[in-house]
Amino acid sequence: MSRSPKDISGGSGLKPWTHPFFTPLHPSPDGQETGPLTMNTAKKALTRPPEAKQDSFGYKAFYRVVARIPKGKVATYGQIAALADRPRHARQVGYALHALPYDNDLPWQRVINSKGEVSQRKVSGPENLQRAILENEGIVFSTHGRVDLKVYGWKPRTRQKRESYSKRKKKA
Repeated sequence: MSRSPKDISGGSGLKPWTHPFFTPLHPSPDGQETGPLTMNTAKKALTRPPEAKQDSFGYKAFYRVVARIPKGKVATYGQIAALADRPRHARQVGYALHALPYDNDLPWQRVINSKGEVSQRKVSGPENLQRAILENEGIVFSTHGRVDLKVYGWKPRTRQKRESYSKRKKKA
């Protein structure tokens, strides 16, 4: 007994040869058809270039804040969101850091979660790299894998502190 296309599609009504993942060839950016569609080429076709992600979602505000974190200090995702005038958007900070191209100079490793831990990824490995980089910068982790935010947490100068400092300087 042979299976009909409806059986193969799981009852969705889509025929397998009309679904993008079942097409034998995929189009290249210039419109020409090239080799077989693989998971890598499908990922490339379905994702936007990093520049488009960064600009279209307004990640630049997050990147400006992350760029200010000094060596030897860490900040939380929520702290970055609040300093970028987007309170309660900590998850967006994670998306922004995930969208970074590999060849950037932004200190992404200095952003950790509110527990003081390096956040787990879907694929293991990057969190080990992040921890190693932080330890190399002088950050100390507890036996439970946490950073003491009271010691290593970044405390940026806020606008009020800058204004009061400049007033004191003018008086002197």
